[in-house]
Amino acid sequence: MLVLTAGGLVTTALRLWWQARRTTDATFTEFYRASIKPLVAFLILQGATLAEAADIAQDTMISAYHHWHTIAHPHAWTRRVASRAVIRHRVNQPETPTDPLPHSLLLRAGDIEGWELR
Repeated sequence: MLVLTAGGLVTTALRLWWQARRTTDATFTEFYRASIKPLVAFLILQGATLAEAADIAQDTMISAYHHWHTIAHPHAWTRRVASRAVIRHRVNQPETPTDPLPHSLLLRAGDIEGWELR
């Protein structure tokens, strides 16, 4: 939307905003292309599966784009945010046992004597 005023201040402000936005987009795009694969690899090393790592990396990059103007160190910021997301994902994921235990690990009263004889 262009609004022309007598001094052209609004038009100039919009033009400057648009140029800043394009510069931000270009800078972020360059960062994204250089960082997404190493970030996924980092998350896999943190214990995420490939699918989890890809999802978390993408969510992290979306958040980075929204906060881009406030991030001083984008590589460190994205790794910290992504590693915290992996931890949250692991903590909130229910644990499902694969096999039942063969017997109770607790000793019963009669088992103590057998254990002492070993």
